[in-house]
Amino acid sequence: LYRLLMLFLIAMWSISRSYAAEVEGFLNAAFGSREDIVVDAIKKDFGESQKIQLYPVDEQTGTKTIEIKVPHFTPLDVPATISYILGYKCHCLIQVSVVWQLPQNITHAQRNSALENISKLVTSLSTKAWADGSILLGRVSDEIKEGQTSNYVFFRGVASDNSAITVWGAPVIIVKNISTAQADKGKATLT
Repeated sequence: LYRLLMLFLIAMWSISRSYAAEVEGFLNAAFGSREDIVVDAIKKDFGESQKIQLYPVDEQTGTKTIEIKVPHFTPLDVPATISYILGYKCHCLIQVSVVWQLPQNITHAQRNSALENISKLVTSLSTKAWADGSILLGRVSDEIKEGQTSNYVFFRGVASDNSAITVWGAPVIIVKNISTAQADKGKATLT
């Protein structure tokens, strides 16, 4: 495994309340905020000297992206790209994506540490009160078929107002797992 992308849609810190989960923003950037307010929130969260890349409106989707790159970001503490997406109708913050890039020369210990931190994050998010919402833990995002590439979802929590947090994993390939145990001979499962 050369690299693992972690796409973390919408805020991990925004659900700190003890009642039903609502996703209100990412750090100091509140959903529904205008571009100038989002830029101010980025500067507050990451410092005035943070380089901010403003992309023009995407012709296909009508959305606009504000992007920053940081040398490390929790919970993986490796370089990350954080994208703030402004909607085409409201011209306001509608989504935040964090993509962590694990180094190609990652050690076994570093990979285990990253997976442990992902597990802690998923545990923390899944213990929130998602009343009248839903939680999905540890699933591929598409139909499971042998030989098919799919994305692995560590966690997806959807609140009653349809706001959501998703922790995606890297693409995976579904293959047959042929057991070597005598009792399981002839029984192939997908893995």
